[in-house]
Amino acid sequence: MTSQPKTTPSESTPDPDPSSAEDSLLEMEGLFRAAQAILDAPGTADICLKLTAHFNALVHADRTLIFLVDHEQRQIQLAVHDGHIVDDLDTTYEELSKWLSGVVFRTRQPVLSLSPEDGIEPLETVERRKRAGTGAVIVAPLVTKGRVIGTITALNRIGQRAFTQHDVDLLMSLAMQAATALDSARMYEAEQDRRRIAEALLQAGRKLSGGTTLSEVPGRILEQLSVVVAFERGSLMLREGDMLRIVAQRGFPDDDRVKEIRMPIRDGDVFRRVEAAAHPVIIHDVLREPGWQQVEWLPKDQSWMGVPLFSKDQVIGMISLTRREASAFSQDDAVLASTFALQAAIALENAGLYEEITRFNEHLEQMVQQRTEELNQALHSLERLDKNKSDFIGIAAHELRTPLTVMRGYMGMMESDQNIKNSQYLSQSVNGMVKGIERLHEIVNSMLDVVRIESQILDMNTELTSIATIVKRVKADVEDVLAERKLAIDIGDLSGLPRIQADPALLLKVFQNVIVNAIKYTPDGGCVTISGRKLLDEKFGECVEVQVRDTGIGIDPDYLELIFEKFFQTGKTALHSTGKTTFKGGGPGLGLSIARGVIQAHGGRIWAESQGHDEATCPGSCFHILLPVASSARLG
Repeated sequence: MTSQPKTTPSESTPDPDPSSAEDSLLEMEGLFRAAQAILDAPGTADICLKLTAHFNALVHADRTLIFLVDHEQRQIQLAVHDGHIVDDLDTTYEELSKWLSGVVFRTRQPVLSLSPEDGIEPLETVERRKRAGTGAVIVAPLVTKGRVIGTITALNRIGQRAFTQHDVDLLMSLAMQAATALDSARMYEAEQDRRRIAEALLQAGRKLSGGTTLSEVPGRILEQLSVVVAFERGSLMLREGDMLRIVAQRGFPDDDRVKEIRMPIRDGDVFRRVEAAAHPVIIHDVLREPGWQQVEWLPKDQSWMGVPLFSKDQVIGMISLTRREASAFSQDDAVLASTFALQAAIALENAGLYEEITRFNEHLEQMVQQRTEELNQALHSLERLDKNKSDFIGIAAHELRTPLTVMRGYMGMMESDQNIKNSQYLSQSVNGMVKGIERLHEIVNSMLDVVRIESQILDMNTELTSIATIVKRVKADVEDVLAERKLAIDIGDLSGLPRIQADPALLLKVFQNVIVNAIKYTPDGGCVTISGRKLLDEKFGECVEVQVRDTGIGIDPDYLELIFEKFFQTGKTALHSTGKTTFKGGGPGLGLSIARGVIQAHGGRIWAESQGHDEATCPGSCFHILLPVASSARLG
């Protein structure tokens, strides 16, 4: 078996050229949606499920497998098969390492294997692969900070489509996004775990401090320890001369003989090892431990950990913990148990040492504060990740503009071609493509507007602007839609409103987005009413307020603020119809976000009011736009 990943030569499996520019755009949009979904996923499992779903949407594979691994523990931490989390996994880390995944672990590079006979994997896995009928395979690494934390594998059966290098590139693009998201999720989850553990230690310390007698404290120690470190069976043993006596137990059989258990202390036994080490001792498999002694009638759990109890620098006993499986205790468990044992030893000394216990609890409070600060750092990291998403939007939008411009140019040439003009079918087809390109161009411009607003680089050219003129222009632009859907726009007397110092082009976008939003969520035959007034606001001074009121389906009160967030969609997006002005038509969810950004850039305010969402009674909505007469622009 070679240690380097192989692929079949390019001349035998050429990558297919994209069939059209539309296919490339669709693929780019798919990658964008995948990145958005992966980066928005709240946890490790959700990230893996999103990665599976979006890769299958881009490259149809017969099976998709994701494994997250811990190389130090040589364990598979999470397995996702075809979008389902696998709890009872029949594959081990060692078996995974012997397959193509092992090549990826070593090289940190993807592997494309087109058939079992291409010589990449060992013979034993080749035969297994043939028996399973597996044909082409891609294995891509999930790499973060130079470490392979897992793999994503796509498989097709023999006779199905062979994967290409283009498929590998798509998978690697998604894998890089997923690895970044997984790193952030793991960091966040680790901080949450540390905070939970620190708080558990703190609570355990407080409960232990309430014990007043030596007879009740040992049982309370094991009870609280089970919250911090899980175990199958636990006992607290105190030293009495050359013997250890069990003074409390948890998880033992209900047998009176437990109370009579005594363990003689001998040279070289586990207690002497714990005493000499002065820190927890872990035995990963007692069945392989020479000289291991245990009461015969107790079940033999394979993993064991002994934690020393100190009093005045002397080991006065130990806490004995077991788990059923081998190698079940980790060093993290040892650190936690050791920290807990400090509390337990203090509680065992006597209840009168209150001052010492209080100091220890103060130390734990500092630990909680430290973990909280670390959590804040994790949150700052997530904020930076959100900025990366915004940067990605900007980059994607800029990259889309160039092919869109080329497509618009060619479409213009096709529109002017006499042969196309003479064919009704071709003319309608070209016209449909032109409209689609224009719609996509609007979406790209909206994405760029969002990036400019968030980056505070909105270019504003203010002048005396008439609200009435802008509203009339928007109405003229949507006359065809109004006629088609039998909608009415009733514009009140806006001529009396004072002209304001504003950027007319940006305000045009505001009213286009708000009015089109009202049209979109108003059923056919409804009405949109636009009115305005001059008022004096305590915060903004002399202002103009414009109200856009509709007879539509309304807005849930819980969403009155969320609708101004970028990409927010009401209802189930999968059920949305398509189109900019169709009833409940789908869109990128940027219009109201841009409107708020532009209004705030002018020093104003925009908000929505509605009695609720009801598609039967249509309670309607009202959008308020408040703009100061004098310029107070803060972007530009």
